[in-house]
Amino acid sequence: MNRTVVAALILTWIPVLSAQRPASQRINSHQQPIPVTVCELAQNPAEYNHKLVRVTALASHGFEDFSLFDPACLPQSPDFAVWIMYGGDLESGTIYCCPGEGRKDAKKGNLEVEGIQVPLSKDSVLRQFLTMLKKKSPTKVRATLVGVFFSGEKREYKGHTYWEGYGHMGCCSLLAIQRVQSVEPFANSAP
Repeated sequence: MNRTVVAALILTWIPVLSAQRPASQRINSHQQPIPVTVCELAQNPAEYNHKLVRVTALASHGFEDFSLFDPACLPQSPDFAVWIMYGGDLESGTIYCCPGEGRKDAKKGNLEVEGIQVPLSKDSVLRQFLTMLKKKSPTKVRATLVGVFFSGEKREYKGHTYWEGYGHMGCCSLLAIQRVQSVEPFANSAP
């Protein structure tokens, strides 16, 4: 191989070899979240992908379940589900089939999803949220959560549209909690 060909190959490969995986992005704690409802997330998940959002809905915690939902959205979006994870290094303790959230050693430092680091504000409202969720299983509370939304991947199956990739068996879109803004008990046990 002559020197000109070797030089051309080297110059062609330099951008490829020097390309690095993008550095993790960290959510700015001073960024204003977009107020959104679960129904709005269900109508257009891709619009909110990787965005910091604030949503008030029911949080449910139990065996194979740590999810966010609004009963008002079920008739319009019965196939849409949002899994919840804590940012930072806090595990939910949710038991489910797949690796990740259920493992006690899974998270070291801030949660990172799709190259985005999500910190967690560990304050008295978070402690209240944790206490309420531990009272019995399954448990539901009404909460206002601020976090990064991950739509997951869009799938079509038998005339239904699903957004999946996170949670139990990849069931859901994801809300990675950065801060629990408010929490209150939810008395009604119906979903």
